[in-house]
Amino acid sequence: MHEKRVQWLDVARGIGMILVILGHSVTTVIRNDSAVAMGIFNGIYYFHMPLLLYLSGFAYRISSNRYETITPLPFLRKKAATYMAPYVCYGLLVYLSFVFANSIPSVAKILSGTEYELIPFSEWFYGMLAGANLYSIHLWYIYTLFLLTVITFWSSRFIKNYQRILLIAGIAFFLFFNIRLGIAIGTRVIKNLIWFSLGLNFNFSRLKLNVARVAGLFCIAAILLFSRHLLNSSAKSAMVLILKNLVNCITITIIIILTVQIATKITGRWKDALASIGSNSYGIYMFHQPYFGSGIGMVLYGYFKLPVIFVVFLSVIMSVTVPTIIVKILSMPKLKLFKQLLLGGK
Repeated sequence: MHEKRVQWLDVARGIGMILVILGHSVTTVIRNDSAVAMGIFNGIYYFHMPLLLYLSGFAYRISSNRYETITPLPFLRKKAATYMAPYVCYGLLVYLSFVFANSIPSVAKILSGTEYELIPFSEWFYGMLAGANLYSIHLWYIYTLFLLTVITFWSSRFIKNYQRILLIAGIAFFLFFNIRLGIAIGTRVIKNLIWFSLGLNFNFSRLKLNVARVAGLFCIAAILLFSRHLLNSSAKSAMVLILKNLVNCITITIIIILTVQIATKITGRWKDALASIGSNSYGIYMFHQPYFGSGIGMVLYGYFKLPVIFVVFLSVIMSVTVPTIIVKILSMPKLKLFKQLLLGGK
């Protein structure tokens, strides 16, 4: 039996996916030539993944009653099928496609010197294990989501008030533990626990914010961002680093609150369009990279020198439409196995 979808959640996911796609569309070669593109990229990357992780944490929260009756092993199998099977299968598919592409001299010439030039299988395999796949780097989110979901499930079995404990741990890691583990996925889990656990604890759609309060939050966020700029130019010390992390924590939380509030206020065709994107967000996120996101920009702008605006616009449109079509095709009954392998049955 399917649970009723939460519409503001789908709309917010749609907003998040547009930000993800736009961030990938202003790919490296475009950012290197455009200060505006670099500014857009830095602005989006400041908060878009914390937003998606907050929404994923909230989605876990509203499904948590279902998990109370599931024993650990079936839960692990279910989540491995949902997240890790697509992570491995799509990652392998992308790797093989670039091995083939690099076997064609004319294409290899275009890819030479980029992140899509041929890499050894051993390097790709280690990247997959570590959560740092060079061809499909965006898949780190799927891997991280799997681990955060498992950590949350196990915590719920052994810790009373696990939501609050995870949030406290996430805040502590974010503020005080500026560490990078030897494996990339470990660092990502530690640094992003705060945003997933924020969703476990708070439903920002319930906040009743009038225009004055929204304007106030915008002003606070602007002041904090200016403070962050001052801290960046300050002498490096442990206290400055903690203050910078605190500013980032509060600012990103405010941006998440404002985004959720926007998602609850959007109506009409924009609401329907964003909700549609949000309801297909898993497939769109999975399939838009690397071909339709950064790939289009690298080829059309980096090699053929087409105008930036045209390239980014085409990249965004194709990153939404083509994965959506792929999801619909995979939903055909005869392709059930491929849907399970590439989308985890979603």
